[in-house]
Amino acid sequence: RTHPWLADHAVNHTVLLPGTAFLDLALQAAHHTDTPHLEELTLHTPLTLPDPTPHHLQIRTTTPDTTHHRTLTISSRPEHTTTWTLHATGTLTTPPPA
Repeated sequence: RTHPWLADHAVNHTVLLPGTAFLDLALQAAHHTDTPHLEELTLHTPLTLPDPTPHHLQIRTTTPDTTHHRTLTISSRPEHTTTWTLHATGTLTTPPPA
Protein backbone atom coordinates (compact mmCIF):
# COMPACT_ATOMS: atom_id res chain seq x y z
CA ARG A 1 0.00 0.00 0.00
CA THR A 2 2.80 2.45 0.79
CA HIS A 3 4.74 1.61 -2.41
CA PRO A 4 2.20 1.11 -5.22
CA TRP A 5 4.95 1.04 -7.89
CA LEU A 6 5.88 -2.44 -6.65
CA ALA A 7 2.73 -3.85 -8.25
CA ASP A 8 4.36 -3.12 -11.64
CA HIS A 9 7.05 -5.72 -10.87
CA ALA A 10 5.02 -8.91 -11.11
CA VAL A 11 5.78 -12.29 -12.64
CA ASN A 12 2.78 -14.61 -13.14
CA HIS A 13 0.73 -12.25 -10.94
CA THR A 14 3.25 -12.47 -8.07
CA VAL A 15 4.78 -9.15 -7.05
CA LEU A 16 8.57 -9.26 -6.63
CA LEU A 17 10.96 -6.73 -5.19
CA PRO A 18 13.10 -5.67 -8.18
CA GLY A 19 16.74 -6.72 -8.21
CA THR A 20 17.77 -3.08 -8.44
CA ALA A 21 16.13 -2.49 -5.04
CA PHE A 22 18.55 -5.02 -3.52
CA LEU A 23 21.37 -3.10 -5.18
CA ASP A 24 20.11 0.17 -3.68
CA LEU A 25 19.86 -1.44 -0.23
CA ALA A 26 23.40 -2.81 -0.49
CA LEU A 27 24.83 0.53 -1.63
CA GLN A 28 23.02 2.38 1.17
CA ALA A 29 24.43 -0.04 3.75
CA ALA A 30 27.91 0.27 2.24
CA HIS A 31 27.68 4.05 2.46
CA HIS A 32 27.45 3.73 6.25
CA THR A 33 30.68 1.73 6.57
CA ASP A 34 34.38 2.32 5.97
CA THR A 35 34.10 -0.10 3.01
CA PRO A 36 31.77 1.85 0.69
CA HIS A 37 32.57 0.00 -2.54
CA LEU A 38 30.21 -2.83 -3.54
CA GLU A 39 32.49 -5.37 -5.19
CA GLU A 40 29.89 -8.09 -5.75
CA LEU A 41 26.19 -8.71 -5.17
CA THR A 42 24.60 -12.14 -5.68
CA LEU A 43 20.82 -12.56 -5.64
CA HIS A 44 19.64 -15.83 -4.11
CA THR A 45 15.90 -15.86 -3.49
CA PRO A 46 13.32 -13.40 -4.84
CA LEU A 47 11.44 -11.35 -2.28
CA THR A 48 7.81 -12.05 -3.12
CA LEU A 49 5.14 -9.70 -1.87
CA PRO A 50 1.96 -11.69 -2.53
CA ASP A 51 -0.29 -9.85 -0.10
CA PRO A 52 -0.35 -6.72 2.03
CA THR A 53 1.52 -8.44 4.88
CA PRO A 54 4.36 -6.17 6.02
CA HIS A 55 7.88 -7.58 5.74
CA HIS A 56 10.88 -6.83 7.92
CA LEU A 57 14.19 -6.33 6.13
CA GLN A 58 17.52 -7.13 7.73
CA ILE A 59 20.77 -5.90 6.20
CA ARG A 60 23.88 -7.12 7.99
CA THR A 61 27.58 -6.62 7.47
CA THR A 62 30.48 -8.39 9.08
CA THR A 63 33.53 -6.66 10.46
CA PRO A 64 36.25 -6.12 7.87
CA ASP A 65 38.70 -8.97 7.37
CA THR A 66 42.46 -8.52 6.98
CA THR A 67 42.01 -7.54 3.31
CA HIS A 68 39.40 -4.85 4.21
CA HIS A 69 36.46 -6.86 2.81
CA ARG A 70 33.09 -7.16 4.53
CA THR A 71 30.33 -9.64 3.80
CA LEU A 72 26.85 -8.17 3.38
CA THR A 73 23.58 -10.11 3.64
CA ILE A 74 20.02 -9.00 2.91
CA SER A 75 17.20 -11.04 4.43
CA SER A 76 13.49 -10.60 5.11
CA ARG A 77 10.66 -12.14 7.03
CA PRO A 78 6.93 -11.54 6.99
CA GLU A 79 5.60 -9.80 10.06
CA HIS A 80 4.63 -12.18 12.89
CA THR A 81 7.05 -14.92 11.78
CA THR A 82 10.53 -15.77 13.03
CA THR A 83 12.10 -17.39 9.97
CA TRP A 84 14.37 -15.18 7.88
CA THR A 85 14.86 -15.76 4.14
CA LEU A 86 18.22 -14.89 2.60
CA HIS A 87 17.77 -12.83 -0.57
CA ALA A 88 21.23 -11.51 -1.40
CA THR A 89 24.86 -11.64 -0.35
CA GLY A 90 27.61 -9.29 -1.29
CA THR A 91 31.13 -8.12 -0.68
CA LEU A 92 32.02 -4.60 0.39
CA THR A 93 35.54 -3.23 -0.01
CA THR A 94 37.44 0.00 0.12
CA PRO A 95 37.41 1.92 -3.17
CA PRO A 96 39.92 0.62 -5.72
CA PRO A 97 42.92 2.87 -6.40
CA ALA A 98 42.45 5.48 -9.09
